[in-house]
Amino acid sequence: MRRILFPILIAVFALLLGSCSQNSVIQPDDITQPNAQAVSNRAFLGHYTVNLETDTQTGSITPNRELNAHMNAKEYLLGWPCGNCLKVKNIQFLPDNIVQCDIEVTHPTTAPMFTVFDLRVIAIFPPDLNYYGVGVSTAIQNNDGLTALWDNPTIPGYVNSYIAYNKGVERRPFAPGDVFTETFLVQLPLESFNFDIAVDASWAPNDGVTFPMEMNSFEVINLDGEISDGLTDIGGSAEISVDMYDYQGIETISQVVAYCDSLFNAPVNLSFESGAGNNATYSAMVTNQKNAPAGTYNVLVRVIDTESANYSYDFSTLVILTAEVYQEVLDVEITLSEDDDYKTIGNYYNFDSFDGVITRTMVDYLDYDGPWDFTGIAFNGDAQRSILSPSDSEVALFTNDFPGREHFVKNDGQFGIGSGLYYQAEKHDYANNKCTPLGFYEMDMFNGSVVFAGTIDGFPYPYNSSTAFKRKFGTGGLMEMVTINYDTTAVGMGLCTIPLSGGTTKSALQLRTIIDMKLFGYELSKAMVYEWIDDDGNMLVTMVALNNVDEDPNWNTSTFEIINEGGMAVLESMYRQ
Repeated sequence: MRRILFPILIAVFALLLGSCSQNSVIQPDDITQPNAQAVSNRAFLGHYTVNLETDTQTGSITPNRELNAHMNAKEYLLGWPCGNCLKVKNIQFLPDNIVQCDIEVTHPTTAPMFTVFDLRVIAIFPPDLNYYGVGVSTAIQNNDGLTALWDNPTIPGYVNSYIAYNKGVERRPFAPGDVFTETFLVQLPLESFNFDIAVDASWAPNDGVTFPMEMNSFEVINLDGEISDGLTDIGGSAEISVDMYDYQGIETISQVVAYCDSLFNAPVNLSFESGAGNNATYSAMVTNQKNAPAGTYNVLVRVIDTESANYSYDFSTLVILTAEVYQEVLDVEITLSEDDDYKTIGNYYNFDSFDGVITRTMVDYLDYDGPWDFTGIAFNGDAQRSILSPSDSEVALFTNDFPGREHFVKNDGQFGIGSGLYYQAEKHDYANNKCTPLGFYEMDMFNGSVVFAGTIDGFPYPYNSSTAFKRKFGTGGLMEMVTINYDTTAVGMGLCTIPLSGGTTKSALQLRTIIDMKLFGYELSKAMVYEWIDDDGNMLVTMVALNNVDEDPNWNTSTFEIINEGGMAVLESMYRQ
């Protein structure tokens, strides 16, 4: 790139600096010369403090002369006062000490040769994040990126967030007479009502007609990226991929580095993946080397320009990406003894329930490897599952209808047989490793006890990813009054997040059961039930939709998607004996 002669750049810096102070003419004796900043293409337009008045909802901008970042160029300052080149407008104080304001910047000159490029305003704050000694301030909530330029030189290793101006326009020029405004959302420190800003742009000598590309910033712009899923609490792997645009060509990109003390043992270098001309993509595979627990982590990505080697300050653009760490999906195998423990007499389980149209935007139950997150659903009811003794007075009316029963499972809410309340009589057949339902008691649809007859073949254990079985239950006789056919298949395994204990994630087996109910041989309804069960046999979630005879279907028999009304119950709390 072209080197800018010191006297010429001094003139432009000083002209712009002297022209942009508000309500004050900067005195030459107040201005000092930085170490090496005047030989780059960087046009520093000033360092200021934004002062906010909460009572009047007004603000002002005053120059800050204490930092070693101004130019000693007396002859260019005189005669160029600009009382309103920077303005703070439309101030709103929001909750959590966030201020919203507009910062307006006016170009004070008339000569086209003083056109600058890539204007931005940088908010300078103490860091709120730290990455291997790199302190990062993310005070601008709606920032366009991060930069290491123009921070307080007495505190090394700082980067601050900025807002770019004239976005969407090629090369982002800031020409004489231009007036640009951008909105800032700034997180202020507690009880603070002011913050420092630096006004920054790029410039090089020109004829006022054509503007060479070196007038744009050295560092990359439009830096963006993402981190794929795949990190787990025991390692895993994921790809960091970042895209960038460099005015000077991608050959001037020196290094791309990712930092995250919580996940990595050391900073990670990204490698060139693709690109040509001004566009490049860099990527790297990373793992959770520190086995950090499940959660969301910030990863700082820094793109360093080759020009950084030539100056005492850092030409870098930085961006913060988020990495999700999930619990490792463990194989789930549910034994009969675990089901027996789940159904110990006296246990009860409270569920948040939902009754309505269960869309896949609520939770994608057709994504069979998860993760499934049920914590963001607006539930509209409650349900409970409890395990009752045959001697419990609540079941005294019908307990003798079911010889051999060991317990009753009381379901009160959205649990899938078509009723809000029913009791299922069960026993555990350890010799054959099965849970055997003996029938159920339900009043609204079946008007009492439905007792299964004949040789009752129960549900086989263990339940795991290979589970697939069909079972038929009925009331016996030449003309069975009620028959119920179960077709159960394990369709997935993954991480399931539920409201239990304020938010719990567990590995879960996803089962899908189609229940075909007939009355005197005639189709009554077909229920589709999804269940998510953890490795200890706890039912975390159940979801049901019914296709009743002579009614519009609630689920698609080909795709198994709920297309109309359904019910859902998600574990919220539990009591275990």
